[in-house]
Amino acid sequence: MSLFGAIAAGMTGLDANAQALGSISANISNLNTVGYKRNETRFQTLVSPGLGGLNKPSGVLPSARNLIDQQGLMQTSSTSTHLGITGDGFFVVADISNPTNTTGTFQFTRAGQFEPDKDGNLVNTSGFFLRGWAIDPTNGTITDDRGSLTATETVNVADIAGSATITSNVSLEMNLNSEEIITGAPTANTIIAAATGQTVTGTTALNSAAVAGGSQLANGDAVTITVTNAGATNLAAGNDQTSGTITFTFNSTPDATANQFSTLNELKALIDSNVGMSASVVGGTLTVTGDPRSTLVTAVGAGNGARLLAAGTTAATYVPTASATNMASGAITPSFKRSVQIFDSKGAAHTLSFAFLKSNHANTYYTEVFIEPAGDTNLAIVDGIVAHGRIRFNTDGTIDIPNTDAAFRGAENGGNDLTINYSTAQGATTPQTIKLDLGANGTANGVTQFAAASSLDEFTVDGAIFGQLASISVNDGGTITALFDNGTSRDLYKLPLATFTNSNGLDNLGKNTFQQTTTSGAFNLQEAGTGGAGSVSPASFEASTVDLADEFTDMIITQQAFSANGKVVSVGTELMDEVIRLIR
Repeated sequence: MSLFGAIAAGMTGLDANAQALGSISANISNLNTVGYKRNETRFQTLVSPGLGGLNKPSGVLPSARNLIDQQGLMQTSSTSTHLGITGDGFFVVADISNPTNTTGTFQFTRAGQFEPDKDGNLVNTSGFFLRGWAIDPTNGTITDDRGSLTATETVNVADIAGSATITSNVSLEMNLNSEEIITGAPTANTIIAAATGQTVTGTTALNSAAVAGGSQLANGDAVTITVTNAGATNLAAGNDQTSGTITFTFNSTPDATANQFSTLNELKALIDSNVGMSASVVGGTLTVTGDPRSTLVTAVGAGNGARLLAAGTTAATYVPTASATNMASGAITPSFKRSVQIFDSKGAAHTLSFAFLKSNHANTYYTEVFIEPAGDTNLAIVDGIVAHGRIRFNTDGTIDIPNTDAAFRGAENGGNDLTINYSTAQGATTPQTIKLDLGANGTANGVTQFAAASSLDEFTVDGAIFGQLASISVNDGGTITALFDNGTSRDLYKLPLATFTNSNGLDNLGKNTFQQTTTSGAFNLQEAGTGGAGSVSPASFEASTVDLADEFTDMIITQQAFSANGKVVSVGTELMDEVIRLIR
């Protein structure tokens, strides 16, 4: 290498290290720049291949390189729309809010300090608009065209309409007491006191009337009734009988009058057909069976026969479709009642009540479901009743879905779902269909009938009242969601993350944005968490990848290298001066 070659090599060294110092300076100045990727200057030998010889003149050629693939540390933020990426992906941004194939440019960035501008568009500190795939509010899907940047939209969080969610599912976990006493409105017995002809009713009324109406029966008494054509013995009053004996003595043949009897078999037939109980005759013994809580024995016959009167109680006739005889109107007191709140399509709340009445049929509860107040509905059935029927149970207390009436089996079990037709004044979507879940057949995970107090242990109702936008959230999958003050939410956008075969080959456009090059390869849009794109870190941002200690170390090395190259140039210059002086 000639003297001039040495000086030239030293000059390239000065230039290369000056450039390296420039990279160090840029890194240090961007120490706090969000999403900044440090760069470095690399050196390679500069050779003049056109010059012959084994020792060709050489120098150094600097090459600046962005270390874009380095992951920066995540720093937390109080702003939910500040976003970072843990992984290899990049946010898609645009320099205008509505770019097309011919206007505006799409770029890529890791600088995720996005906040709404005056129009509600999410914009980062460099003024670039965040792009995302819009989510269809009806089915929650995004576009199938995921390879095109123009298929994305600028993320906008302004003018998001309030949200109301209609109730479509109600599930109940409750117990109906298997030992519930059958209740109802008792009917008083009316008799005529033989001595005075005065009408008296009930045990108390007879006792206070001071008339000879007959003997009062007490539990366990033995009573002899003598039957003749001349008159009758009246059992004027009594309590519910669970034991005791009644003996009938026939002194003559009764008149051929309806409802008279002269044999036990005739009495059995009269009991079976008139008083709502069942009787049997075995070996001269007449046995009458029935539920004293629900059976009323009334007087039978007229004329010269015996009249058997017994005080008792009976449930009033239950007819769910008539106001005078259903639970919804209050005419019948239910064994158990509970209410839940449901919501129509406008978010208006309605009270949906469940009333249960113990049936005298084994393992059965009459059930009514109705809206309160009834004026909210426009139904053919009175009193706001949505559904009525019987819920049946197995002998082990679990629900018997196949034998439960269709009104409560659910459509999936060959029955019906609840259907509510609102009045026109409500203005809500009608009819509203609600799936009622009473539990799986033969299991205790829903409605049961055990020997325990009736109780509603747990219920689940979907839907919500009308709510206003409260905040915006982003999850690690890149889904941007609107949160409303009624507790509901709505997914708005899905953020695509762009990946590249060689991200270090991207062209740095400044403002922490990049564009693809032939060296980087074409972009590939991915959903977060797939294809190596990484995950989105909400309420955080990626810090600069600059390490100040490393930069100071490189600065010292660069300073020494620059000084050394300067010395080479200085010495070479002095030697050249010596050569010139030799010529003199």
